[in-house]
Amino acid sequence: MEERFIPRDISWLDFNGRVLAEAGDPNVPLFERIKFLAIFSSNLDEFFRVRVSALRQFKKLRKKTKEQLHVKPKKVLKQVMEVIQSQQVRFGEIFFDEIIPELERHNIFIKKNEDYNAEDKESAKKIFQEKIAPHIHLQSLSDDFPIPFLDNRRIYFILDVEEQQQPLLFALPDSEISRFILLHELDDSYTISFLDDIIRANLQDFLNGQNIREIISIKLSRDAEMYIDDEFSGDLLDKIKKGISERNFGLPTRFLYDHNTSVELLDQISQLFNLSKQDLVKGGRYHNFHDLFGFPKPEHSAPELSYPDTEAPANPDIERWGSVMDAINNQDILLHFPYDRFSYIPEFIEECADREDVTAIKITLYRIGSASRLTEALQKAARNGKSVLVFIEAKARFDEASNMYWGQQLQDAGAKVIYSFPQIKVHAKILQVSYLDGTKHSYIGTGNFNEKNAKIYTDFALLSADPVIGRDIEQVFNILEGKLIVPNHKKIKIAPFALRNFIESSISRERLNALEGKEASIIAKLNNLEDYNLVQQLLSAAEAGVKIKLLVRGICCLNADAHPNIELRRVVDRFLEHARLYYFHNCGEDQIYISSADWMSRNLDRRIEVACPIIQQEHKDLLMDVFYKQWNDQVKGGPHFEDMSIRQYHKGESSQELLFKSSLART
Repeated sequence: MEERFIPRDISWLDFNGRVLAEAGDPNVPLFERIKFLAIFSSNLDEFFRVRVSALRQFKKLRKKTKEQLHVKPKKVLKQVMEVIQSQQVRFGEIFFDEIIPELERHNIFIKKNEDYNAEDKESAKKIFQEKIAPHIHLQSLSDDFPIPFLDNRRIYFILDVEEQQQPLLFALPDSEISRFILLHELDDSYTISFLDDIIRANLQDFLNGQNIREIISIKLSRDAEMYIDDEFSGDLLDKIKKGISERNFGLPTRFLYDHNTSVELLDQISQLFNLSKQDLVKGGRYHNFHDLFGFPKPEHSAPELSYPDTEAPANPDIERWGSVMDAINNQDILLHFPYDRFSYIPEFIEECADREDVTAIKITLYRIGSASRLTEALQKAARNGKSVLVFIEAKARFDEASNMYWGQQLQDAGAKVIYSFPQIKVHAKILQVSYLDGTKHSYIGTGNFNEKNAKIYTDFALLSADPVIGRDIEQVFNILEGKLIVPNHKKIKIAPFALRNFIESSISRERLNALEGKEASIIAKLNNLEDYNLVQQLLSAAEAGVKIKLLVRGICCLNADAHPNIELRRVVDRFLEHARLYYFHNCGEDQIYISSADWMSRNLDRRIEVACPIIQQEHKDLLMDVFYKQWNDQVKGGPHFEDMSIRQYHKGESSQELLFKSSLART
């Protein structure tokens, strides 16, 4: 069985390799290729902070506990580092051998300090003196002084100076000035430099002419907490916690250093910062390529170097009724972002804020982000005297501070704010509006209530006045408010109470139908498939004759070659595929659900999640059309564990482009 179960970390790296492949695709606009490099780098940083940290700690556990994790930490860590090394080599090839020459063909030049001409040097000197030098604070790496704490993901320079007995260290002031700086422009020609190189060009003068023997760039990634409460539960969680009780918060997970670093200086640094051999990762001249998100786009650059702006068309099912509220009263509305406008949702809340017959608004917020029309609408509703309940997941990874801030803002406006439960996350994306006559309008989505994300993530959402769905959603909010312990839902499926059982029983039913010679099939579109038991069940169903199609964007622990009745594909394109749907043939009485939950243990067992049935045939047809457009995508689609070294890039229309055309045709 184990060879049919891919370690999640290896599968995740395969996904990030597919992101890297987009950066290598010559058919992708140039500035978008740069953005994909930034996404790859940002993803990898988080991977080291969370997953590499976890694997290292898992090595300390007892053998029996490791077996329960379905992973061999030492073996997986070795594989992980081999894959990352290969990907980093490909990253360098794409950036230095493909992207930079292509930029030069468009008169955009990235210069190293060694290549500065007289004009470049003068410009770099002026920028350094005025904007950079005031923020450089040298520290001696001496036993006579406390060793400085290296901030996570911060770039530092270490200098070996002939006149100094100990190395000197300082942090790049990349929060005070952009990492990529326009040295000068002439007509349609632009010269850009890394902040790093402007500093290198001026350091000797900054040090009053002292002789610098060696300059190296370093970066430390730190453990971002293991989030084991989110990954495991019960006895296994207790064992893991006990096994790593000696762990210190924020331990190094990757120390990146310039590959030109001398052995003597590296040994000295390792001792000073108490780094182990496994912490040391040889890198290039530059680190933190997630800074490519801020790569300057010259004002007069050719429009074809970026994706064209897209604006979602009006949704006819809403527009024909004149308002979102009236539309929901007349029919269920299925939205597909970004092919539909997310602005309908804050518009709906604004409408509710002004209506006298609206009594209450309840919503779950997972990643709030910055100020938005939606948060303003909720505050307006609260100020207008509506009963506004907002459940905020304070444990949303890396968004904790933002979520707490907006919780306070909503509270100040008069909303009732409830924060996370211990041991469980609330990942459901639901909204409910109650009216004086007892009517309830419900929203069930697959993605966050985040206007920015709704333009770059693909997600489904259902707006419904169905009283049964309304009662079910009300029960979810009653759980969040502590008024209910176990729900008794009729249509929707709620994790951790019944969603796993529904999925497992549906797979089992398809298997039994296949054994009886009946047609049987399963289709799923997911972000991640990781749950060990579900993988086993899918394999058992395939062996019984069930035809299974899985469109899994990210982690997929089911080996793509496990059985001929199982087909696996993924789509990586301009928009992040985030929508989730489940389909079970059910002897022709097909069941289709949209859900906030992936098929991961954490989603099914340790999160509040919601899956909602799609009833109207036109909505079922729309979802199947989305699935099969992506399934048949030969431009941006492909199998899992695709060999990127021989990947063929195809021109033509991707499924996302076809879906935008379809949405335009509906208006």
